[in-house]
Amino acid sequence: MNCIEFSELLFSYIEGELNDSQKKLFEEHIKTCSSCEKEYKAYQKMINDIHTLPMEELPKGYCKRLHGKLEDAQINKVRKKRNNYIKYIGIAASCVLIVSAIYFAGNNFNGFNKNKAMEDSVNYDTGMNEKNSETPMPAENRETTADENTNTMIANQKSSFSIQEMESKIIKSGRLDLQTLDFEKFIVELNNVVRNNNGYFEYNETSVRYKTEDKEYKNASIKLRVPQETFDDVVNFVDNQAEVYNRRVNETDVTKEYYDTQNILTNLQVQENRLRELYDKAANITDILALENEIRRIRTEIDTYSINLSNIDDRVNMATLELNITEVEGKDINIPTSKGL
Repeated sequence: MNCIEFSELLFSYIEGELNDSQKKLFEEHIKTCSSCEKEYKAYQKMINDIHTLPMEELPKGYCKRLHGKLEDAQINKVRKKRNNYIKYIGIAASCVLIVSAIYFAGNNFNGFNKNKAMEDSVNYDTGMNEKNSETPMPAENRETTADENTNTMIANQKSSFSIQEMESKIIKSGRLDLQTLDFEKFIVELNNVVRNNNGYFEYNETSVRYKTEDKEYKNASIKLRVPQETFDDVVNFVDNQAEVYNRRVNETDVTKEYYDTQNILTNLQVQENRLRELYDKAANITDILALENEIRRIRTEIDTYSINLSNIDDRVNMATLELNITEVEGKDINIPTSKGL
């Protein structure tokens, strides 16, 4: 049993709804996973605290308002059924007319056409059965179907998660200290390369280093964001257009951090769904308020972990390159002619 399955069965275990084999697996997992053991004890304590809270009276007039809403719901239900009956009676009448037409037409043709008419009649009967199957199901069946859909959705999420586990999450970043003879030309060409590679300047801070009679020599600190797959192309461009005297390029593997966070997020979402089920069944104000507070707390954690995953995805998809650019005179720099500006 893994941690996700543990979270799904947590409330069923507390309520004594598991069979012997499930209960055994559940208890074995608690002994081997300290995180799940803490989660189990926390929720068991919360439920015990809720059960010990005193009953409080409902607000004045609550029962009367509830009774009125139930009566309105019953009237709407009757109207809906009546409309459904009218719809299906119309469909049945249309099918009877069609089958009758086929029958009488078949009497005027040979045996082949009679057989064809019989096949058509069977097809129309099948269609009627399919139409009748669309009749609204009893509440018990609708609840069963809803549970099946929920289980299917959770299974699909697990399958998707398993596929994603195979994808590495690598953050690429770098810093280059460089010198150039022509600052303005280098910046224009750098801007073109970044834009053509679907990147952007996160910031660009430029200052004048010193002046001569005919020129200003500048410094710049620039941070670029470019798609990870074009990071090396941008670095190569800088290498070819300036003298890089200091270089640092990093690749940070955050795969484990990413999927650990995703696993925590999935568990929290399962817990939220379970709490909402308890909230729907809550019978007094005290339980409702306690569950609302717990749902709000878990929702805050879900939002926090979702933002963390989004930030990691952004840093993985868009690499970061910092440039420290110094403009110098020709005598201060030695750029090979193969690189020239």
